Amino acid sequence: MEPAYQPISCTLYDRLTDIAVVGRRVKLTYLEEGNQKTDLVMIKDLVTQRKEEFLITDQLPPIRLDRIISVTEEDQV
Repeated sequence: MEPAYQPISCTLYDRLTDIAVVGRRVKLTYLEEGNQKTDLVMIKDLVTQRKEEFLITDQLPPIRLDRIISVTEEDQV
């Protein structure tokens, strides 16, 4: 069973929303089944389902926000 969702900081949530609005690509590092992964993606949206928040990208399945390790904007990579 997956651990209970842990809400992220409002600062990170606002940053993800801002990046989605302007359509920038980011280097996203996150946990998937206990393994750390990194992908270059465009954030499309943030959604809430069953009291959990998810990141929607242009190429990955939804990622639970508490699985995000870091987000680096492409011009900072």
